[in-house]
Amino acid sequence: MSYRKEFKIFIEMSLKEGESFCNWYLIFCFACQKLFSSKLDIQRINRFGKGPYYIEFEITMRGQKKFFTVETAPNEFMPHTVYFFMDLVEKRLWDGTVFIHEWYHVIQAAPISHGINFRDDFGQLAFPEYSDKYAHGEYTLGMSGRPGGPEFYINVQDNIDYHGPGGQPHSTILNDADPCFAKIVIGRDIIDEMKMINAERVHGIADKVDEKNIVTSIDSVRIVNLSEERRKRLEGLH
Repeated sequence: MSYRKEFKIFIEMSLKEGESFCNWYLIFCFACQKLFSSKLDIQRINRFGKGPYYIEFEITMRGQKKFFTVETAPNEFMPHTVYFFMDLVEKRLWDGTVFIHEWYHVIQAAPISHGINFRDDFGQLAFPEYSDKYAHGEYTLGMSGRPGGPEFYINVQDNIDYHGPGGQPHSTILNDADPCFAKIVIGRDIIDEMKMINAERVHGIADKVDEKNIVTSIDSVRIVNLSEERRKRLEGLH
């Protein structure tokens, strides 16, 4: 049975039993997180190694090639979300998509091409996963929607209040949160440049008709290996 079917049956049983929907839901998500942590451990190591994992983005921003690198959250915090994202990266599904400059607090990645064709081959998370040990600080990555994904965003400010527990007013479940699963470790200056485009758009400075002010192209997203020296240097900055 798929996790989606198990999720649906679990919720239906909870409602029949008269239990608090919110309490059962949060307990279910916590249980799934623990289950995924152990179930996916062998698969994750076989496919990607022990981690942490580093993913390099090659983008075209206002006609110029730029690069930045993210480091995924520890597996014990976000096992399901990290595995889901790594799977999409390995399959190169994010190649040829875009970052959208529309909001002041996040840079949104969307599975659409320049022709504004939505791609539906990405899938979604089985359940919304969250850890208060890996929250939505500045330069972190989160997954939007419920149960989550494939769309993700880069937090360009501290967004714990916006995307942490209970932060989304449109959510039907009290105190759930967007998954936060990675952080920018190389190229934060590039994120700052992208943030400026967001600000120009929000304040009406940039031409909303000009495509270079609407989206930044995601040319490729690749899993990369960093040298031991580079990793230690990054760990010293955390």
